[in-house]
Amino acid sequence: MTRLKAVCWRIALFTTLWWVLAGHSSTGWAVGAVGILSATWVSMLLRSPSLMPFKLFAWLRFVPFFLWNSIRGGLDVALRVLRPQVPLQPSMVDYPMKLPVGPARVLFVNTVSLLPGTLSVRLEDNTVTVHALDDALAVQTELAALEAQVAKLF
Repeated sequence: MTRLKAVCWRIALFTTLWWVLAGHSSTGWAVGAVGILSATWVSMLLRSPSLMPFKLFAWLRFVPFFLWNSIRGGLDVALRVLRPQVPLQPSMVDYPMKLPVGPARVLFVNTVSLLPGTLSVRLEDNTVTVHALDDALAVQTELAALEAQVAKLF
């Protein structure tokens, strides 16, 4: 019953907050209802960390890593397009993952493509096959660093 009481108090709090911000006009309440329910759900997750499917502070550390590597990856590809003399020796790299099956592995495989010159091609059992634009790139090292970052999230 205490959980239900906490949910009701949060809904009342977020409804009051929405009313103060949006006014008493009925036009914004459809959006407000979604916001109120979303805020209530997130606040309940934050209240009970065992219900969270991920670690919030690890995600806050992951975002700069993700953005930095996205920029690096974009610049690497742009440099290879604009300067044909930059080496291009494609290769396929098999990387054995240690992440458990589920969301962590899916995030890892989908995030591989942000690393400079890489693209995940195939996932079989515990191995992801990555296409690298240049076999001289430290693909194994980059993948290990990414896997460590993703592991911290879950």
